[in-house]
Amino acid sequence: MNFRRIVLAFAALLLLTVTGAWVVMKYAREVTLSFSQAQLQEQLDPRFPTRTCMRGACVELLQPKVLLPEGSDRVVVQTLFVASLGNRAMPGLTKFSGRPHYDQGSGNFYLQDVQVSEFQMNGNAPNFNDVVRVLGPGIVAAIMNRFPVYSIQSHPKYGAIAKLALKSVRVSDRQLQVVFANPLLLNTSHRPPQ
Repeated sequence: MNFRRIVLAFAALLLLTVTGAWVVMKYAREVTLSFSQAQLQEQLDPRFPTRTCMRGACVELLQPKVLLPEGSDRVVVQTLFVASLGNRAMPGLTKFSGRPHYDQGSGNFYLQDVQVSEFQMNGNAPNFNDVVRVLGPGIVAAIMNRFPVYSIQSHPKYGAIAKLALKSVRVSDRQLQVVFANPLLLNTSHRPPQ
């Protein structure tokens, strides 16, 4: 009889704990972090120059410049590039954008749905231009899918929330606004539910 009461008491306590945690998680405030162009630029610069090849054509991206267009959910990056095919190389300028994608496991932001809006080459080599114009945007997208544009873990104050769930990302006042759920998990010794 005592064993039954202990089990029932334990089950009731467990149910209250789970229900309480659910209520806290459901109604907890959000944490909004803002990242300036300069902060994003600072994390992106060390990753450049970077080079990728596809079907014999190579593109090396140099000197990235991060742009945050107001009201957009996309991060724009403008870079110089050097396209090469065999022994021929031609410099140019490209501008592309992507939606920030948050990888909760690593705490990193990557660009997904990369779209190249500008791909200009200097000089004139018709055969070369045609190949690079066809393959270049795909190579740029492949490069940007490879490494993060920002790592929340490196943020001095909020690195501890790297594993929290992302609610939204938008650009406002020339800053990337990132909204996370449940600030009660800022304590690094407490892990968020999976």
